[in-house]
Amino acid sequence: MKFVRKEPHVNSNNKVIIVKIGAEEVDGDYSAQIEKLCPIAEEEQKSLTDWTEADVVSLCNSVAVEWDWQTILNADIDAQKNKPIAETFPGEREWAI
Repeated sequence: MKFVRKEPHVNSNNKVIIVKIGAEEVDGDYSAQIEKLCPIAEEEQKSLTDWTEADVVSLCNSVAVEWDWQTILNADIDAQKNKPIAETFPGEREWAI
C-alpha cells in the first residue's frame, strides 16, 4: 500500500483541522484506491508549518490500521481479478438479428 494523497485543510487560523488521506495498492494490471477525510481533534490541531513528515506518516499509518485499509484494498483487487470477462459468441458479428 502506498499513500498517494496527504492533503491538509486549514482553518482561518492556519491550523490543520482535516487531512484527506488516500492510498493505493497495485497488483500487476489491477489497482485499488481508497480515501478518507480525517478530522484532527481540537487538542491536536496545530499550524500547517508545525507538521513534520513524521507526524504525517504517523497519521496515515494510524488511519490505515484503524480502518483496515490493506484488507479493503486487497479485497477490491481480488474482486477485479475474479470479475467475469465479457466475451462475444464466435461469429456473432456476422449474425443477422
